[in-house]
Amino acid sequence: MALNLSRKLKDALKKGKIEKQLIVEIDGIDYTFGISHIKKHWRIGEDNLLIGQDGLKIGGTIKASNSLALINDKKTNSNITQQLDFEQGVSSVSSMKVSLVDENGILSKEFSPTPTFDILGREATVYWGVKDFSHPEDSVVIFEGIIDDCLFGKGYVDLKIAHPEQLKRQAIFVQAQTELSASIDNLATEITPVDASEFLAPFDVLECFVKIDDEIIKYGKLQGGVFKECVRGALNTIPASHDADAEVTSFYKLSGHPIDLTLKLLMSHGLYDDAKYAEDVKILSTNQVTPAQYVQNSLVFDRFTLQKLNVRVGDTVTITHENGDSFQYGPTVATITDVVYGDINEYVVIDGFIQPYEPEPLFAAFESQYNTQTEGCRLKPKYIDIEEFLRIKSLASNDMVDCEVYIKDTIDNAKEFIDKKLLLPQGLYSLPRKGKISIGKTLPPIADTETKTLNETNIKQGTSPEIRRSTNRNFYNSVRYEYHEDSLEDKLLRKNNYFDLTSLTKIKVGSRPLIIEAYSLRDNPEVKTFIDAQAKRFLDRYKFSAEVVKLETDLKTGFSIEVGDTAIVDLSAYKIGDITTRSREFIPRLMEVVNKNLDMRNNTVTLELSSTNFEIDGRYGTVSPSSYVGEGATTTLIPLKKMLPKTTQVEKEKWESYIGQPLIIRKSDYSSEQQTVLVGVDNGSDAIVLDPPLATAPVKGDIIEIPDYDESDYRKLALFKRLHAYINPSLSIVSGTSNTQFTLSNDDIAKLQLEAIVYIHSPDYSRSSTEVLVSELGGNTVTLKDAIEFTPQAGDIVELVGFLDGGLPYRLV
Repeated sequence: MALNLSRKLKDALKKGKIEKQLIVEIDGIDYTFGISHIKKHWRIGEDNLLIGQDGLKIGGTIKASNSLALINDKKTNSNITQQLDFEQGVSSVSSMKVSLVDENGILSKEFSPTPTFDILGREATVYWGVKDFSHPEDSVVIFEGIIDDCLFGKGYVDLKIAHPEQLKRQAIFVQAQTELSASIDNLATEITPVDASEFLAPFDVLECFVKIDDEIIKYGKLQGGVFKECVRGALNTIPASHDADAEVTSFYKLSGHPIDLTLKLLMSHGLYDDAKYAEDVKILSTNQVTPAQYVQNSLVFDRFTLQKLNVRVGDTVTITHENGDSFQYGPTVATITDVVYGDINEYVVIDGFIQPYEPEPLFAAFESQYNTQTEGCRLKPKYIDIEEFLRIKSLASNDMVDCEVYIKDTIDNAKEFIDKKLLLPQGLYSLPRKGKISIGKTLPPIADTETKTLNETNIKQGTSPEIRRSTNRNFYNSVRYEYHEDSLEDKLLRKNNYFDLTSLTKIKVGSRPLIIEAYSLRDNPEVKTFIDAQAKRFLDRYKFSAEVVKLETDLKTGFSIEVGDTAIVDLSAYKIGDITTRSREFIPRLMEVVNKNLDMRNNTVTLELSSTNFEIDGRYGTVSPSSYVGEGATTTLIPLKKMLPKTTQVEKEKWESYIGQPLIIRKSDYSSEQQTVLVGVDNGSDAIVLDPPLATAPVKGDIIEIPDYDESDYRKLALFKRLHAYINPSLSIVSGTSNTQFTLSNDDIAKLQLEAIVYIHSPDYSRSSTEVLVSELGGNTVTLKDAIEFTPQAGDIVELVGFLDGGLPYRLV
């Protein structure tokens, strides 16, 4: 998902001429640093200010009291790069240098160590905005992390901020070793070691074992230095007797959904005391959100407090008085059931009854719901793009399987373990997005309402984009999944190979395998089915070499685009060869952003995008946009009304990517319809501009939408066909003669073409075929290229089918 920008910031970017502001906030430092002084919205009555004083007006801004204009823009990093490697499932780890002027020695004082403070290891957040705009409403986080380098120079201080990905590079699950205090036989269920202090206890998704000689023993409890409730001969080993002084080493197993495991490993604090990710957060009031709004069982905070901390539903909150006493007017510890961001304050709702309370300050401490493990990276939620993790989990819930990964030795690099052992086998990959740790998934590129179009109007003038295909990059014609790790030896016991014979035949460079070492996958039917499907996804992406295009765009277009996002690439104006049309008639397509460089000095964005081959046997799309006509429409200017009133997006924004495309405006009962072309959006209102003019002006409540699928020519409505799904034709069989032949009605046979992909099933799905190609059409008879598993019967249904312009069927992700 693209960066979320405020309305004011979006409008400023569209105008093009801006004077940028960089803002740096550092945990434990009372000052906020900017290129120029930082502005904030003010409220009536604060700071003893009066309306009209020095030109102050309602809705205006004033200088923030803690603002220091000390950032040296010329010496601060002007480029931020995001990169990812699909094949390895990893992203780059970057850093950002911020140079500050040490005016009057204030930084020498603030940044020097004290008995309780050190600048190294401090959290820092970098925002991008526009000079004199309000912070943080009109700023956006472009980098976040930990200060890992501080350089004091003559009159300046340089800080290097490491991206949160760097924090994943740490050792976890350090291997514990000891000896048996006494010999045991092959039946003992309690085992006493010499020293069990470094061994972990089982909890949640962590199962605990010890390895003694060639036996692995599972223990259910670690109590009083004794391994209890032991299960002998675990993980396909053989129970045996063991001598006193035999070496005992730790062995752990993590089991669960790959995204859940990743979040838990990132945010668990283990045996450390700092389990709370935020403490001493001031509560303004209970239940009374504003003078006019009362919400039962709510805790109210200053605006942006919860957003910055990334407080989530399911986290827990501990409430205390200013003096440290427990809260007496409601639960001391509660689970958060709702988080609400308001224009004035923010609040959480908890699962316990709270009485209204305001006499003395209350404070909150927050603990993540993902802090469940006795070992983890101890990262705060503010560093994790939790929303995107959960979106991917929901979007691809049927395209992942549970993990079961052994931890036989110390994990020296948690980043490598997570990226390669948990994520990559599932078709997931690590992403640096929104200044945070995020993920993506090997899925077809799918557009959303924020998807931008890249074409001659916003690609840098004087440049001509080029599309490259290569066997040296983004090309694999086979996939080998190695999985099912042996419990005793460091080897994978199963190997499944998948080849694309068409690719091997057409591109004669020999076998180029993508090797996936899936240590976290076990050998079972569900995993086998998943591996078959995932290998196909990898081959669909790489078997004919994914096209790559590199281009430079303006800030207003590229700023909010992030690595992993999709963009509409329309190079038709450049007369570039299009391999899908075998001509220089380029058809717009969705491509994925694989690299991004933001040049804040020159206000440009360089993007590298990859086009995948997911359309080999199908297409993917989203529901197309639509809007209601608002009040006062003319034949060329159409005010818009939202279909979904609660959305915050300005309605015209969802049409901006379709300028130059045809639209229809119809009555809600389909009694009349007019077609025209969208030529722009209105600068002064939430409206779109049409040309040619409509025959009659539409009225409020009429519906604006895209035209129906046009089967007359693959070039007609090509952009809409690429972006949005249409309902595939569904045909009813009249009779079946064999497992390769059946007949259709006159109307249905006309919807079918040679080489169409079809799938046949009975109405109740008790009989269903594999996908097969149509090899012959004669009269009303259809002949299949390969036999299916049964002879079709009257009433059976033919699915997929495709469209007569050569358009492939739309498929489910």
